[in-house]
Amino acid sequence: MKNTRTRFIVIAALVAAFYALLTYLSLAFNLAYGPVQFRLSEALTLLPVVSGAAVPGLAVGCLLGNLTSPYGLVDIVCGTCASLLAAVGARLFARVRLRGIPVVSLLMPIVCNAVVVGAEITFLAPEGFALPAFLSAAASVAAGEAAVVVLLGLPLLGLEGKRLVADALECGFVLNCAGGNTLRFVPPLILERADVDRLMEFLAVMMESEGTK
Repeated sequence: MKNTRTRFIVIAALVAAFYALLTYLSLAFNLAYGPVQFRLSEALTLLPVVSGAAVPGLAVGCLLGNLTSPYGLVDIVCGTCASLLAAVGARLFARVRLRGIPVVSLLMPIVCNAVVVGAEITFLAPEGFALPAFLSAAASVAAGEAAVVVLLGLPLLGLEGKRLVADALECGFVLNCAGGNTLRFVPPLILERADVDRLMEFLAVMMESEGTK
């Protein structure tokens, strides 16, 4: 239990650190804030699909990444809330898939950021809030978010299954990653009950450590 808690904290901290780092990297190209965004860090927003530790990690990472936002405290608070809401939603709907793709989880960061950040940009504009301006800002934010999540975020999910296969091999189990997080079992006909029990114990430990129970 202690090891599981430590692993959770470490993963959350790593996600937060990488999110902040990638946000500042995007800032160097003037793509981190404003209506035209292409935050590399948003590629991490699908990580809650495979680990619950990514939820607080993304929230903290966004808070750190928004410390230099030109929108100040408003973006720190609203942006962080949007990221937290998206991460929680991505985690809750991780099992809703279409052809293996967690479609609802994929939409969560796109929709949340489009609405929250789009409203934030419009309200803070010199001319004040206007519906056409909000729709334009929301569409722009959504387009950049969708590009990052689809082009960079989805490939990250495919790495999780392969990592589990590697961990299983180290423990003496030969599995196959059929794609994404789908594992394929092809046991020999001479498989014994004791081998099945050992494999089930291994999978139970792995799922608990990843927070997928």
